[in-house]
Amino acid sequence: PDEFIVHKPHPLTDNITLLTKSYRFSSDSGIARLGKEVNRGYEDRALLLLESNDVDDAVFENIANNAELESFLEKKIPTYFKE
Repeated sequence: PDEFIVHKPHPLTDNITLLTKSYRFSSDSGIARLGKEVNRGYEDRALLLLESNDVDDAVFENIANNAELESFLEKKIPTYFKE
């Protein structure tokens, strides 16, 4: 429908942005190491890193289904689930 057409979209609409430097995490943090593996397309290495317990600032959670995901998120980020 016409009401959903945006004639002046946000400047980043239909663009890809790759953030290559984080000022929030140090380059040797688990988050940075995980991000490097993901950005390089090494999902197996990223998963191994998470499962290794070698990082303390990233955790792998095995979630079986959408109901379990919703319950997990409600506990972790309750402010987003206000009624």
